[in-house]
This record gives sequence, structure tokens and C-alpha cells, in this order.
Amino acid sequence: MAQKKKPNWGYFASLALSVGLALAAGAIIMWAAGYNPVEAYGALLQGATGCDTIGEFFTELFTKRQFGNTLEYTMVPLLMSTATIADELAAASLSRGLDADTQRTCIEDVKLRPQDYLLLLFSIVIAAT
Repeated sequence: MAQKKKPNWGYFASLALSVGLALAAGAIIMWAAGYNPVEAYGALLQGATGCDTIGEFFTELFTKRQFGNTLEYTMVPLLMSTATIADELAAASLSRGLDADTQRTCIEDVKLRPQDYLLLLFSIVIAAT
């Protein structure tokens, strides 16, 4: 019988802390600019869910069509553009030789070898005549 995996509470705590710090930083910036952060975050919540109060948000969250529209009209295009960018980055990395089996010149020291000096001397002689 497989053991159940225990939740990583440190990970959840770090997520909660990062979201809390981001909201606090946004509130400080809004307050410094002369806006009311509570009204701004309330308008954000109301616009995203269609709920006017916090209580309505928790009781009618999944019955409001506004929440689905927010996900549909913002998240779907965001995910599609992310997938497009990832595809373009993959194509660019392949065209630059990322999958090549040879040593890369940025990792390997590039030096002139004796045959390079001979070719250079030969080219100078040909150009001079």
C-alpha cells in the first residue's frame, strides 16, 4: 500500500507570504499615489467575480457567470500567447544549434591553429600578387 504524501506546509506558507507581500506592495504604491487600496482591491474583486461583498464572494462564487467570463477572456488568451512564445523560443533555440552534439565555442577556447596561419599566409600572398 502506497503511503500518502504529506503536504509541504513550508511551500504553502511561502506562497501565502509572497501573495501577501505582493498585495501589500501594491497597497503601499496605491496609497503613495493617493488612491484608496481597499476600494481598489474591492473593485478588482467585484470586476473579476461580479460579487459586491466578501460574503457574496464566498457564497456565490461558482454561481456567477462573471467569474467564468473573467477566466475565459483573460486566462485563455494569456495561455495561448504563452504557448506561442514557447514554440517560437523552441524554434529559435533549434535554429541556433542548441541540439548540436559538437562543442560550443562559448564553452570551448577558440584559437588559431597552424593550418589557420598557413591559410592566412596563403591568402595574403594571393592578394599581394
